Amino acid sequence: GVQTCALPISVLGTPEYMSPEILNESGHESAADWWAFGIVLYELATGRPPFTSHDIEQVAEDIRYGEIRMEDYFSPELSSLIQGLTHKNPNARLGNPTKGGVGQIKTHPFFKKIDWGEVYRKEMKPPIIPEKRKGVLTKDEVNQLKLLEQNFQRKTILEPVNLFTEKDEDRSEEHTS
Repeated sequence: GVQTCALPISVLGTPEYMSPEILNESGHESAADWWAFGIVLYELATGRPPFTSHDIEQVAEDIRYGEIRMEDYFSPELSSLIQGLTHKNPNARLGNPTKGGVGQIKTHPFFKKIDWGEVYRKEMKPPIIPEKRKGVLTKDEVNQLKLLEQNFQRKTILEPVNLFTEKDEDRSEEHTS
């Protein structure tokens, strides 16, 4: 007979990187990972994720319904890649196995200078090679680490955060009653 597999419906992770289908608990596959990759690319280019707020519920709402604003300084190729990776519909998202999978991403114009064979064989030369230093931190670096540690120790979780809308809560109550 025909076997069917249920899609995972777990909600774990950093909210800013969750795809709409994870937040909607509609089940997700590898397309959710490609969404997160698009969010990471955006953050690498801007220094922040595209959806941010002190209110986690607002972040979830923005992910579901908001649009990612492409910065003026993004190349057309980067904008196209991020838009393709963060398409709200996972079936239309770059990397979807039914639409060409990872090959669709590897052949995207943003990666036109990448020789994937060199990457696979670990022969690709990195575009930036950090300067080698001895294992001694400067006084400024030590002070920055101390400040970071102090700030981290002051952080406390005051209350649990609800990532779901009232509609989601109503739906879950229907299943438990």
